[in-house]
Amino acid sequence: MKVLRLSMLLVLAMTAVRLFAKAEPDFYFTNYTPTEIWFLNEHYSGIENGRMIRIEGIFQSLEWKKPFAFRERFKAIGKDVRTYNVLQMSLREKDGVNFAFPVLMVWAEKGALPELTSLQKGRRVALYGHFYNLKASEYALELHAVETIDKGGRKVETVFDGRMPPTPTPTVTVTPTPGPSLWKKIQKKIKYRETPQPTGTVTPEAVPVPVR
Repeated sequence: MKVLRLSMLLVLAMTAVRLFAKAEPDFYFTNYTPTEIWFLNEHYSGIENGRMIRIEGIFQSLEWKKPFAFRERFKAIGKDVRTYNVLQMSLREKDGVNFAFPVLMVWAEKGALPELTSLQKGRRVALYGHFYNLKASEYALELHAVETIDKGGRKVETVFDGRMPPTPTPTVTVTPTPGPSLWKKIQKKIKYRETPQPTGTVTPEAVPVPVR
């Protein structure tokens, strides 16, 4: 009976933990500054690099870019283009007035990005990321997350989460083992040192004197 009660309490506790985990909001997104598309298009040159911003708009299209074309522009903001996939997204405001063409910097380890390439034109989306001014009439977002917003803003779903950068793989250093010949030489030296050497005075053998 006691075992049954303990089992029931354990199940209830696990259920409560799951419900709490699902209900807990992601406060990470509150760290981003909401930025209107019109403001971004007109004042992006005055926004400091590295600022965490949120852009919301109507998705139009997505285009993959050749990374090497952005090598120097990324280098100017302290980024290595080899670590990113480079895309460009077209957005318009909800009223259809302004367009935005942010360059999206996505960690290369995220792969083919089906979450982004499957977005349908006309979907209301929100982009989260670090802002960077490329100083060539372009700005970029180091993309952290993408949300889709439906039913008048009541249904929000995170369709892409790339907030964590790739973890460097530790390098294993292999120490070479000395070859057989060298190892034998070392063993001989050790054995020679361990062999006790004779001590005391050694009397030479008597040599017979020839008779004349």
